[in-house]
Amino acid sequence: MIIQDDDHDPTDDTNDCIHHDPTNHHHRPRRRRRYRLPLCIAAAQSFQWYEPKQQLLQKILKANMAAIEVTDSSSGLEPFMLAAVGLESDLEAVFRLLVEYPVAATVCC
Repeated sequence: MIIQDDDHDPTDDTNDCIHHDPTNHHHRPRRRRRYRLPLCIAAAQSFQWYEPKQQLLQKILKANMAAIEVTDSSSGLEPFMLAAVGLESDLEAVFRLLVEYPVAATVCC
C-alpha cells in the first residue's frame, strides 16, 4: 500500500520532467507524483510505539513488514531514521524499527 505524498514542495523542480505528448502543443513540464509508504509517513510524523490504545505504528508495520526494508522515497532515509528526527521523536519507536531491520544501520562504503 502506498500513499501520495502531500508534503511535496511545489517549488522543488527535481521531479519536473518534460513528457512528449502529441496532443499537447505547449510541452509544459508535468510533475511526477511522489508516493510514500504508510510506515514512512507514520515514522516521519513521530508516531509513538506505545501509543495509548491505538499503537498505530505497530499495526502499520505488522500489516506490511516488507516496508521496513524500503528507503523513504521523499527523504531518502530509512524508517528508523525518520522516527528519530524531530523534537517529538520516540526513542522506543526508533529502537523497535531498528530491531526489526538492523541492516538499515550498517554503514556502506
